[in-house]
Amino acid sequence: MDVTAYHLREAVAQDAELIAGWLEDPRDCRLTIGHAPLRDGEFHEWLMAEDQGCWILDGPEGPLGYGEVWIDADARDLELAHLMIRPEHRNRGWGRLLTQLLFDRGRPYGFPTVFMRIYPENASALRCYESAGFAPVSAMTSDIGLEWVWLSKSYDSEHSV
Repeated sequence: MDVTAYHLREAVAQDAELIAGWLEDPRDCRLTIGHAPLRDGEFHEWLMAEDQGCWILDGPEGPLGYGEVWIDADARDLELAHLMIRPEHRNRGWGRLLTQLLFDRGRPYGFPTVFMRIYPENASALRCYESAGFAPVSAMTSDIGLEWVWLSKSYDSEHSV
């Protein structure tokens, strides 16, 4: 795969139908956004949030993926969230590329670490993110009461914190 042909573009309101189509399977939807189905207007809420950037992985085949970079200025860290790959393009390396591009997109904020939280049963996502250099953080727990596997990657080294 020639990765130079692929890039992130800002997601726009017209992408709502596309994203909804990628989340038609209830299990995919729950593992990606924490519930199913995607609620009316939910994608637009993501776009309007002031503390996150919404991105589409685009290439010659058209849109292949979606993900967000959440900015926590108080904690001085970032979180990648709602990563998804178009169903017919999964398990081909696009998730790893999306993860790497989103990680790079967060670099200008100057924060040391990027986090991700994944449902433990989402084994394919865990493998994907680990292949992109993220590693489990055993000491973290969620403040929202759900059980997650937390992953992190540092900008100041090739190793996670």
